[in-house]
Amino acid sequence: MAENKIYAVLTDRGAQLEAAALASGVPVLLNKFVIGDANGNDDVTPDPARTALIHETYRGDIKSSENSGNQVIFTLYVPPETGGYTIREVGILTDKGELYSVARSPDILKPTDSNGALISITYKYTLAVSSTSTVNVVIDNSSGMNQADADKRYLQISKNLSEIKNKGESAQRAGRENLGIDLDDYYDKTEIDSKFTDIDEDINNINKTKPVLTVNNIQPDATGNVNTGSGFAKPNGDGAFNLVMLYGGDHVSVTPAMTIVTGYDVSPYAINPTNVNADVETYLCGAWMTLAATSGNALVMAQRIPIGNISKMLNIRDPYYPNKHGTVNSYDHNYICVKCNIEGIDNDIIFTSNLKDVEEYGVQVFQNAKNGIYGTVIDEGH
Repeated sequence: MAENKIYAVLTDRGAQLEAAALASGVPVLLNKFVIGDANGNDDVTPDPARTALIHETYRGDIKSSENSGNQVIFTLYVPPETGGYTIREVGILTDKGELYSVARSPDILKPTDSNGALISITYKYTLAVSSTSTVNVVIDNSSGMNQADADKRYLQISKNLSEIKNKGESAQRAGRENLGIDLDDYYDKTEIDSKFTDIDEDINNINKTKPVLTVNNIQPDATGNVNTGSGFAKPNGDGAFNLVMLYGGDHVSVTPAMTIVTGYDVSPYAINPTNVNADVETYLCGAWMTLAATSGNALVMAQRIPIGNISKMLNIRDPYYPNKHGTVNSYDHNYICVKCNIEGIDNDIIFTSNLKDVEEYGVQVFQNAKNGIYGTVIDEGH
């Protein structure tokens, strides 16, 4: 048997689990080991493709582990009652029983009492890993350790840390330092009582003055004030009214009241004594609702549907550049229309976006569409 074969490797499954642990930050749990005799084969090479030992002869709990650089060193204990074979292969298991690592072992004869000897073996298993943070070794000391050994190794719950207290001030100070506890960071009883008095006074003051929560769904600022603005809608912004004309296409016949139309299909009009149909040659942003029935290209009062925030626009999709009204195959790239569901209003609404929209969420829809977030922007009808 060549000496250079005595080493441990991650199995392919172990490498997958290690990569997942590095990505997620959740370590792999390791709690057991296995040994085997490789069916008597004395020329065993650790094979990462293995999912089990060649021939397992014993399985037990990992007794302890320690880290050294990028290595995890496991302590494995094989009790005297198992035997009748020669140890040639060793493996480490996850808490789900998967073979995480496999190693070639020096040949170790494990006799039985029929051979005239019973021996226990403590085995040191060294495994190199990408980072020791990727594994968490779960130690089960329910077997293989008597009560006296356990009392020497662990603090006893029933003694309520009196072991550290009995070691004196030096041990107590070291314990606090190891836990990062600085007594200067804590209040004494007098200071705590004073703090509670201050809290009681603050609570009484709060109860005397009930805070304003919202005004028309507007939250208070850091100082507790609610800024409601002027109370007027922005020109052509959410909730604004406008006297508009509907463009052709779907709107050439009678359009009922309360019909939702996209901003690009309506145009505001200026009314003067000489020409009541003077076209301003601009289109509106957003989605609008007619307040009365209208026919043909007659004027009608409409209101912009208040949305307030892009989060109210669901399933935004099918972006397109609208065809310029009155032209054929000429598209207005200053506007992008999208189909969406508006929370609390309706589904499949066509919303017109533009960089000059007075509402910030409308500008955001235009920029998102330009960046391809809702899909490729096409020319209308293509």
